Amino acid sequence: MPAPRPFRRQRLKVQAQASSAAHQNRIDIWLPRVSHISQLGLLLLTVGGFYFTVIPLYQKALLDEAIARKEIELKQTLVALDKAYVSVRQIAVQQFIVLSVEKCARTAHLLVDPDDHPVKQKSGPKHSSKDVLLSVDVRRCITDAIAGAKAIADLRQVDRTALEVEAGRISNALVTLQARAIRDFDATPEAVKRNAGQYSLKSDFRSRMLDFLAKHRPAEEIQKQRNELVVVQAQENVSAEYYQALLNEITSVRRLSWPVERSNAQ
Repeated sequence: MPAPRPFRRQRLKVQAQASSAAHQNRIDIWLPRVSHISQLGLLLLTVGGFYFTVIPLYQKALLDEAIARKEIELKQTLVALDKAYVSVRQIAVQQFIVLSVEKCARTAHLLVDPDDHPVKQKSGPKHSSKDVLLSVDVRRCITDAIAGAKAIADLRQVDRTALEVEAGRISNALVTLQARAIRDFDATPEAVKRNAGQYSLKSDFRSRMLDFLAKHRPAEEIQKQRNELVVVQAQENVSAEYYQALLNEITSVRRLSWPVERSNAQ
């Protein structure tokens, strides 16, 4: 027999309320869970963002700083290397000058005043400055100087070539200077004979020795020796002028404009 209608409604109502309460309980249970899960997800997202963004940016900043520091050190090292190379180049030039003067003007002692620098000469035939100074093969001595300057091997190829080209120019200039000096040297006796008034005997050890000998030897002999000494002194002047010109030409290599410096200036 079916239940009366009022009781059925009541039961349905109770069942609906129970169902609603159960549903509400499930919501109340899952809301905190979802909140905890969301917080955990947010934490994981924060940690992930920090790991994948902040840390790489920090590492990149450190790397950029290290690179900048290394670049500064590299520039400082390059500057130090450039200074060291300039020193090596100066040494190479100085070695070339010293060897060139030594080989091309090896009789400089003949051109100094005997009163200031007396030289003890060994026994044997005496040689004039032409016999030694003006007879030097200047092309050969410049070539030998280039070969003997060990520091030249440490130069860059472009600088080594520039120095060798400059040495060739100096060699040609010395050949011209030497030929002119030899011509003037050989012409000195005739020039003194034609223009005796323009030449006078200079006071040195030799002239004073003739003054001393004049007291003991014939006047004609002493005058002849004085005339010969005038010629010798004039020829020594020619050799001395050539020697100074030779020094000036050889040392002009210090003013060489190096290729690397020209390219940097441009």
